[in-house]
This record gives sequence, C-alpha cells and structure tokens, in this order.
Amino acid sequence: GGIVCILIGVGAFLAMLQGHERTEVVMTPTGCLIPMPFIPLILFVAVGIGAFTIHPSDKFIQDGIRYSIDENSASVVGTVKDAQLPDILKLPEEVDGVPVTSVSGLKGKSFKKVVLPSSVTTIGKATFKDCQSLETVLYNGHGEISIGKDAFKNCTSLTNLVNFDQITSVGKCAFYECSSLGIIKLSATKKIGNSAFYGCTSLITSDVSAADEIGTGAFKNCTSLKELDIGSAEEIQSDTCKGCTSLQKVKLGSPGYIEGGAFADCPALKTVYLTHVNGRFSKNAFKGSDQTVIYCSNSSTVEKAEKAGLKTKSKP
Repeated sequence: GGIVCILIGVGAFLAMLQGHERTEVVMTPTGCLIPMPFIPLILFVAVGIGAFTIHPSDKFIQDGIRYSIDENSASVVGTVKDAQLPDILKLPEEVDGVPVTSVSGLKGKSFKKVVLPSSVTTIGKATFKDCQSLETVLYNGHGEISIGKDAFKNCTSLTNLVNFDQITSVGKCAFYECSSLGIIKLSATKKIGNSAFYGCTSLITSDVSAADEIGTGAFKNCTSLKELDIGSAEEIQSDTCKGCTSLQKVKLGSPGYIEGGAFADCPALKTVYLTHVNGRFSKNAFKGSDQTVIYCSNSSTVEKAEKAGLKTKSKP
C-alpha cells in the first residue's frame, strides 16, 4: 500500500509539471510557499510513508500459522484460511528472529495436542476456545504465564496441562466447562476470574492459597472437587463453590467477607478452617451444606457463624 501511494504521488507530480507552464504556489498556515505540482507528491508520499510506519512489519506466516511481529517479540494471531494443522501442533520458539511470547486466534481447531515454547508468557483471550479435541497442552518451560478470558472455554477433552507451574492469573471463564480437567497447579496464581473453572466436573483438588482475588462462581459446579485451600483470598464471593457436591474440606484465612451462596449446596462439606472474618458473614453462605462445621478460635467470627446457623468448634 505504501509503495503504491508513493508511485501515484510521483506520477501526479510529473503530470502536473507537464501541464503547468507557469508554476502556481500555495501558502501554508505557517507562511511557507509550496509550488502547486508538489502538493500531490507530498500528500501521497506522506500517506505511503505512514503505511510503512503504522504497520512496521506485515504479518508473518509459517506452517499455516499467522504471526504479528514487532521489534522485540512475535504473537500467534491465527491461521491462514483452510489451514491443515497437524494433530500435534508445535509452535516455534522464535520467528523472523524474535521470540514468540503470546498465543491467540486458534479457536475451534481440531488438534489434539499443543506444544508451547518456553518463550510464551501469555495465552490470550479465547485462544483455544471450543477446541473440543484438544487433550494436552505442554509448556516447554517453567516460567510465569497468564491465561486470558475464555482461553480454554468448552475444551471438553482437555485433560493435561504439563509444566504449568507458574500460572500468574486465570481470566474469566478461562476453563469454563472443561469437564475432563482433573488437576491444575494454581499455587502461584494471584488472580482467578469469575466462573474460571465453572463446570470442571473432573477437577479433584486445587491449592489456590496464593490467590488474593477469586471471582464469583470461580469453582461453581466442580462436582468432583474434594479439597480447596483459598487462604489468601481477601473476599469470598457469591457462588465461589456452589454446587461442589463432593467438597469435604476448605481452608480459609481472614477474608473481608463471605458472600451468600459461597459454599451453598455442598452436602459433603464437613470441615472449614477459618481464622477470622473482618466484615459480613452471609446467612446463606453455606445454605444446603448441613454438615458443615466451622473451626475457628476468633470469638467475633464464631458469633457470626452461629448467627448464620452454623456449627462451630475451636481450631484443633
């Protein structure tokens, strides 16, 4: 596009030179005089240069994968039309001399396994959404990585996330309805979005003790979840674990409040370790979880729990 604009400008300039025996001039707002034939040349050359400046590098294509490249990094942004991708998709460490740092745009593909290079730090919004044949994602590194909104939503065959030891954040609905996912390491995760693991019916246990922010319905309807450590959460939002019918034990710290429905309809929940609740303790927080006993030594929190109709005991 930039080359075409420059050529048009040169052509217009030559044509106007031939058609003007006397050269007219135009005064700019700053008082400069510009010969009339130079006007189209200047305009089209400016547009041409702008095209190169705004798009410093065209998208790079390799093995059917499209990449966006800047000076320091490359990002997977999609595939070419009708790309035939292999069952095992291996993304490169670098393309065109720069590292591949983020991945997106692979929604609805039929591969079974994805291998990510150690250079990747971000899995973007809806990257693998609706990839219902995807079973395994192998990360060839152990560094920090963030997972965006809807990243694996409806990946119903997803079973294994290998080497995902340093997940820093999990976006809204990132693993929504990933019904085959049994284990995920979240011990380094600071933020978990709303409904992040909603309907992950095979998820057994999860240590999210480092997370200070856990969204509404984050683990709702995780019917195989048995234990949960959310000891750093500043607030326990509504429906956090609602409908977790196999949940037996929960570790809490000192949340600012516990909202309604947070642990509702968890009939197997017997043990909740709680240090202190600074603010509101909803009466409906444990509705339908009739076996629950709150283990807590803080008198004001014990009083709030008993007002909510819960059994309490001192910490063992």
